[in-house]
Amino acid sequence: MSWLKNKQWIPHRREMLESPAWQMLPLNARKILDAIELELIHHGGKDNGQLTVTYPGFAKYCTVKNRTAIAQAIREAEALGFLIITRGSGGVGKARLPNHYLLTYMPVQKNAAPDDNWTEIASEEDARNRLAGVKKRRPQNKLVQSCQCCRFPAQECRYMSRRPAAFTQADVARAIRAAKQTGAEAVEVSPNGTIIVVLKSRPAASQELTTADHDIIL
Repeated sequence: MSWLKNKQWIPHRREMLESPAWQMLPLNARKILDAIELELIHHGGKDNGQLTVTYPGFAKYCTVKNRTAIAQAIREAEALGFLIITRGSGGVGKARLPNHYLLTYMPVQKNAAPDDNWTEIASEEDARNRLAGVKKRRPQNKLVQSCQCCRFPAQECRYMSRRPAAFTQADVARAIRAAKQTGAEAVEVSPNGTIIVVLKSRPAASQELTTADHDIIL
């Protein structure tokens, strides 16, 4: 093995290469592992479990470039036991946390045995079932337990739709500003996007007007 001296490499054991999980591993999922292996090499074989790879980094190795296909390949590698993902969170600036990846066939600490989660798959049929259970896309309307994005109760809050908004924040600001200039008593924005302008109370002679007569719904 002198030819490996002073070289950087990742071992692929025979039992892993012959395993049902590896035999059924889709091409893009295998390329995902290639990208993470290279990141581990760049870390000198350390920090397994704390490795981060960006989507452009994955795109260099995958035969597809769109994020949906790359995300599916990552979940396939995870489903077959080759990868453990510590998922981050979306956000802006410091609030954004990236995913961290752990290769289960590599040790987390020096001289420690790897987890080898892929050994849990005993047959190709088991591997196929796991791949079939991988959803092509994460649900976008999943209920969240705690709400940090709006003032509504957690049970009423859902992840925002990816569809373009019917009106922009600037439109809302202009409507509120115009309402206040005309003497509106209050302006409310309902969860469905309806802007309600509450006018000042009418004189005593006009008290017969209903609440609907006092409101303007945009």
